[in-house]
Amino acid sequence: MNNEDINILLDKNFDSVNKIILSRQDPITGLLPASTAITAHGDYTDAWVRDNVYSILSVWGLSLAYKKHAPEHYRTHILKQSVVKLMRGLLMSMMRQANKVEAYKISHNPLDALHAKYATDTGLAVVGDDEWGHLQLDATSLYVLMIAQMTASGLSLIYTLDEVDFVQNLVHYISRTYSTPDFGIWERGNKINHGTAEINCSSVGMAKAALEAMSGFNLFPNSKSQEGVIHVVANDIARSRATLKGLLPRESDSKETDAALLSIIGYPAYAVEDKDLVQKTRDKIINKLAGNYGCKRFLLDGHQSSIEDASRLHYEPSELSEFADIESEWPLFFTYLLLDALMRKDEKAINIWKNKLETLFIEEDGVKLLPELFIVPLENIEAEKANPKSQKRIANENLPLVWAQSLYMLSEMILEGILEINDIDPLSRRENIGKQLTTTPLVCIICENDGVKEHLRGFNIETQTLNEVKPLHCMHASELAKIHSLLGKNEKLGLSGRDLLTARTVTTSRLHILDGTGILFFPYYFDPKAFYFGFDNNLLVEHYISSLRFAASSWTQEKKPIIAFLVREDMLRDHSKEVIIQLLLELQSNSCSSVKTQNVKAESLLELAQSERIDSIKAMQLEELVVYGVGKNKEEYELAAISHDWAQVRIIAQKNEKYDIRIEDALIDILIAQKRLAVGRAYSVDAIISEPKKASEIIESISKYCGGNNAEKALTQEIILHLGHLVRREPELFTNMLTLRTWDCIQLLVGHVSKEKSLSLGDAYEELLKYAPYGIYDTLRFIFKSYAQEVKKLKELENFCVLGAKNLDTSIPKRSEPSEVNDWALWREKVAMIGTLSETFYEDIWNILKQCKGLVIGDKYSTQSRIGSELTLETTVGERSFELKIDSLLQSIAIPVYKKLNIELIETLIELFLANPKLYIQNDLILDVLIGHAVRISWMKENAEKEYDDYKGEAWSAFYKLSVQEVQENFIEAFSFLMKEEDLK
Repeated sequence: MNNEDINILLDKNFDSVNKIILSRQDPITGLLPASTAITAHGDYTDAWVRDNVYSILSVWGLSLAYKKHAPEHYRTHILKQSVVKLMRGLLMSMMRQANKVEAYKISHNPLDALHAKYATDTGLAVVGDDEWGHLQLDATSLYVLMIAQMTASGLSLIYTLDEVDFVQNLVHYISRTYSTPDFGIWERGNKINHGTAEINCSSVGMAKAALEAMSGFNLFPNSKSQEGVIHVVANDIARSRATLKGLLPRESDSKETDAALLSIIGYPAYAVEDKDLVQKTRDKIINKLAGNYGCKRFLLDGHQSSIEDASRLHYEPSELSEFADIESEWPLFFTYLLLDALMRKDEKAINIWKNKLETLFIEEDGVKLLPELFIVPLENIEAEKANPKSQKRIANENLPLVWAQSLYMLSEMILEGILEINDIDPLSRRENIGKQLTTTPLVCIICENDGVKEHLRGFNIETQTLNEVKPLHCMHASELAKIHSLLGKNEKLGLSGRDLLTARTVTTSRLHILDGTGILFFPYYFDPKAFYFGFDNNLLVEHYISSLRFAASSWTQEKKPIIAFLVREDMLRDHSKEVIIQLLLELQSNSCSSVKTQNVKAESLLELAQSERIDSIKAMQLEELVVYGVGKNKEEYELAAISHDWAQVRIIAQKNEKYDIRIEDALIDILIAQKRLAVGRAYSVDAIISEPKKASEIIESISKYCGGNNAEKALTQEIILHLGHLVRREPELFTNMLTLRTWDCIQLLVGHVSKEKSLSLGDAYEELLKYAPYGIYDTLRFIFKSYAQEVKKLKELENFCVLGAKNLDTSIPKRSEPSEVNDWALWREKVAMIGTLSETFYEDIWNILKQCKGLVIGDKYSTQSRIGSELTLETTVGERSFELKIDSLLQSIAIPVYKKLNIELIETLIELFLANPKLYIQNDLILDVLIGHAVRISWMKENAEKEYDDYKGEAWSAFYKLSVQEVQENFIEAFSFLMKEEDLK
């Protein structure tokens, strides 16, 4: 192409950009309205963050074309500065809401979110915090991503250190998008439009792209200093990748696909490395959403259709099916497909989408414009439903959708040859697709002192001590977390930096250069201050090998990850030291559990390991590893851990309210796997956690919903940590499980121990507390690998062995119940507090013990909850001490309504045994078990289509509301269910 042709094309594109975009740009704020239309569906004259960034892309593209072909032309400057003005206009609007960024980092409350749109002429808020679905993390992420891309192209967007700190805080703001429900690109969340936020893949992918682009990026172009560098915690990228892998090709729980995903599998994000997953997602969008006029946003989308009631913001669930086959079609998505095809250099796809788009333009004043969407006219709806894609559609009045027009103009410049794909992707994001994630992790074995080094030398294991690795310094991961908490801290803006979160292994796997000093961080599980897990050699080795596997298969950096191993004295004092020795020998041989590794000395790390430089950490006091001998400065808890008295460790941990901050990390791993966590014994909805929480909040839930057993709260915390590790390492173990319940895990663990060691449930629980953390982890893993079988075994343990059960008489008198009770749950609560019992209640229980081995009232895992039949041999029917024992057990049941159910069950058993005097139960009757089965039976009778395990909270709530007689019927059915079939014959 000669210069004359190029100039003609530049002039033509400038005319289009000027008329369609620059003419709309506010001269003061630099912001753009989404459109000039004000319709029944909204005021489009506001400046949406997302629309503004997309709309200015064509101006940016044209500025790069002028820079290349006519660098001295005045338009080169005008176009470039128009982009700068808009991006800085958005920056100013957001910085005015710095207090919201700070509040949101702490609360994660959507009401604290940055606003999604601003007034075009002032840059100020236009709607209240609660008047819009402002939490749209894709929009903030798109802005952050394009700051990096535009800066890399030569623009200067960030001017001051205050602005650098603010952008760093935007990185913190979007860093946990992978587990944060937001309102997404369409601003309404769940497709019913009730304003329910959900995790959206299009948001997660855009955030991942922004984080990757900003990691180590210098916002001060051509500057060699570090003051403008943005830091990203590597684990946030890894978790974003895991969420995308788990969700795609779906968009969210309510949308099986969404055309918005085109923005993350193609330009601008390129957030997915897996080529097959990209293709699968693109194909699903085209097959399910593409029409003649564009793509539907998602299936059953009623937005702006002819039959939508524009006066309402939401739909009723029953209404959604009315929108099938008549969803609005958006030309916007054909522009994404065209641009993506151009970036991939797919000529066939380029022609397809180019030709489809050419038929959709509407000419106005000689300018070809793309409308926002096309709808099926009301009179054609029945015909369209009968034969989809058969009817002519009409454009809505929003003309043009500037966002769509901008993407098309960007594509047109590439098609015309005045712009190249490298120009609009200077960071080469497109090369992310198909990127290899494999590497050979570096390992460095470091021992606590010379004594440990000499001990290991006896096994032909060569190591370095903490002193020998200097000038490198060694620190625990908790110190790195402190450093991260300072990034972006700015008192003038009222910004504190990042939350204090666990620095995971993928984050500590970089050598850090802090103010010129090399720091080697050990993985988080080596920190003895964290939790007692670090004192269990077997579990520590399991976690270390898992870290090696993850690093070897999920590394994207140029240099290699370093995963150091710290050998402490106490690791070699126990019979389990063999597992440490075996691991170290494998590491020294450069192969560990089938993972290829490279064993290196510390001095070679500066050359071989990936590093991150962080300057100006504000004179923070960091704690270098200090070596203490066993017995010095050790508290009771740590001494118990070193001696592996695990029951005592757990009891002390619970007594002193110790918790592991990693528990919030474990919860996030569970949520990323698209699971929920139910904490403690309560089956109420309140005990189910379905969104990220701080460690202190999780511990509060554990305290609230767990029972009073020895160390039950510590054990529950431990199980959550194990579940987080397992769901990340072996997600296939949890296939078809929606809710992971800690109490179910404890019951299965106790049942397993009871069966294996022929112990009662109470004794089995005490035995379980003696297990090392790895023993519990390994047993839990075994249980989930054979889950159905373990559940069956537990049910077998709960069955009765019965004598005299033939022709069991269940026609016992119906219990009397008060009239005019409107709320049986409330009635039970009040009656339980009053505590009135029948005159013969205690005498009748004494008689029950003549017909069974024993009764377990209250906590089934406490040996103190059992009343054995042998008691009838040493007491008489009316003894006060017997009555006090029963009353004590009933009073130990903390929840009044559940205490009343226990009393009702006892009264039912009294009648049942009176009606069957020859009946004898050869086991203990465990009231917890009987009530649990009664709840399940009651639920399944009314809700056969709803799996009980997924609705336990609802099932228990419903059971509490049953009348006395209905409860009695279910108790009898549960009793019959638990009797072995052969006993009934």
